[in-house]
Amino acid sequence: MKHYNDEFFNKMIDGEVDDSTRREFLHHISECKVCEVEYSLLQKAHNSFRQIDIEEAPPTLNMMVLKRITRVVKPSAGGKKFFIGMLIGLTAMLLVLFGYAFEVGKNLSPKDQKPLLDFSKIDLSFLQEFFNSFKGFSEVFTPEFGGTLILLVISIGTYFFVERVKTK
Repeated sequence: MKHYNDEFFNKMIDGEVDDSTRREFLHHISECKVCEVEYSLLQKAHNSFRQIDIEEAPPTLNMMVLKRITRVVKPSAGGKKFFIGMLIGLTAMLLVLFGYAFEVGKNLSPKDQKPLLDFSKIDLSFLQEFFNSFKGFSEVFTPEFGGTLILLVISIGTYFFVERVKTK
């Protein structure tokens, strides 16, 4: 004998079954006590749930929940102050360091300056064509601008490093 499952019982209770299937099911539960008991229990539960009065939550409850969520999600002010202080200190140190390096470099004659890499032994003539397109930028991208750009990159890198260390 074929038995029905809870999914079918729920469809019966919700009225989602066609008439022929409904008649077949009613005939089945008149003969099968297992399905009749199961169906009657689900019907009683369904009727009990329909009798429950649903009350709306007060609007103040929604505000309390939202406030608590924003407290959890919002980063602490102490962490921001630490980061800003760290960023200002690092930037100040780097500005002093680069300022000193630029000043020292001005006082040296070209003969006294020794390059870190000797490019005279490398043929870089193929780059001449490439760099010709950037001649107008040489007025904007001075060594001082390059130093400031490096400071900016280091500061941003420090921010991400500090944030990553804090999450661990």
